[in-house]
This record gives sequence, C-alpha cells and structure tokens, in this order.
Amino acid sequence: QSMEVILHEVQVMTLAGAGSRRMENIGTGMEVIGVYSPICHEMQMPFSMVLSSVLAKQRRILYINLMQNTGFLQLFDSQAEYDIGDLTLRLRRGTTESEQFFQSIYEMGDFSYVAPFRNPEQLGEFQMDDYRKLLAHLEENTKFDTVVFDFGTGIPSIAAFLEECSSIYCPVKEGYFYECQKAEFVHYLEQVKPDGMSERLQFVNLPFTAKGIRGGGNMLEQLVWSEFGDYIRDYLA
Repeated sequence: QSMEVILHEVQVMTLAGAGSRRMENIGTGMEVIGVYSPICHEMQMPFSMVLSSVLAKQRRILYINLMQNTGFLQLFDSQAEYDIGDLTLRLRRGTTESEQFFQSIYEMGDFSYVAPFRNPEQLGEFQMDDYRKLLAHLEENTKFDTVVFDFGTGIPSIAAFLEECSSIYCPVKEGYFYECQKAEFVHYLEQVKPDGMSERLQFVNLPFTAKGIRGGGNMLEQLVWSEFGDYIRDYLA
C-alpha cells in the first residue's frame, strides 16, 4: 500500500473515534461557501483549491467538488478509493456509521476533501435532498467549520443549491461576451430567488488560463505559491 493509503486508514480510525465521542462544537453552526462560474471559467477548480488552502490556515475546511469531468484525481495525484457518489449512497441508505463516513474524506495539504463523482451521470442524479442530508450530517457529526462546494453546470436547479451558501464566489473574465453571461445569470437568480440572494455573489475576475499548468510535483503547492495563488491571496486579504 502507498503511504497515502496507510495514512488515510489511520485518519479514518482517528476521526471515527472522535466522532463517536461527539465534538464539543457540534451544532454551533457551519459556514457553507459556494463557488460557481456562470461563464464556466477554466480556473474555477484551481481557484477553489487555493481558496480552501488559504482558509485552512485558520479553519477546519472540507472541500467538495460537484463538477463534471474535472480531471481532479490525476491533476492532484489523488489515491481516493471512495468519492462523493459513495458518500451519497450511504446517506440515502442511512448507513453512515462514523468510520464508513470518514472513509470518503481525504487530506490534501491543510484541508480535507471528498473526491468528485467518477461517473458524471451521477451528478445529474444528485438532488436537493441529497445535498441537505450531506450538510446536516456534516454539521451534526463532524468538526468542520467550513465546507467549500465547487458547483458545475451539471447541477440541477443551481439557485436552490447556492441558496444554502452564506458566501458565493463567481470566477469571471473581463469582456463584453462574459458580461452578457454574468448579467443573464444574475437576472435568473433575481427571478427565481427574489429575496436578495444575488447580493451574496462575489464576482472574482481571474485573468488566468490553464494552459500553463503542467503535471508532476505537488499540484496544490504549485498553485498556492504561483502568481495565481498570490493573486487570490491578495483578493481575499
């Protein structure tokens, strides 16, 4: 077994044992951050990963990717055996014993993550009930302060999912074409959620492309300490 697999098994036993003792801060509130690009910005996932890494310096972060065909496992050299699909099935069946639940949670740098759907068709079957069960379980049974969701175009009724988020980051680009897409997205939210949800949107202009990303090494570290990472840190500061 690889060292990553062995460390994950130790982590599962540790977290499961801690979960069975009921954490002291359970029920005190968990922040939910959403990331969604109305223009399908290619740097959305790198943005979310760096965001999670920066926030993890002060909080217990769980990153969950709800996007299609992300390339996540290869990009970040993940050895994750279980993904969000496995976790969703357990929640539906009610078979989320502490150890089984934490089998689907892995470590990367300073934060934890759940691997995205390997089968993109499962994303279209992920409903609001699944989403709310996941959030409730995390808040009631874990110590995570913040959950960062990467939302993709395969999510049905994206407005309902974003409504659960206290902050919503929207990576965009400059240009008339992108401004039209952005305006259409805001108009859609104002029509279906007229309670001011659009005021939670934070449009982040990312003047970067993915063409410079190369394989090999620690991809997260490369992103965090690159010009791209500096840009995001400055924005968050």
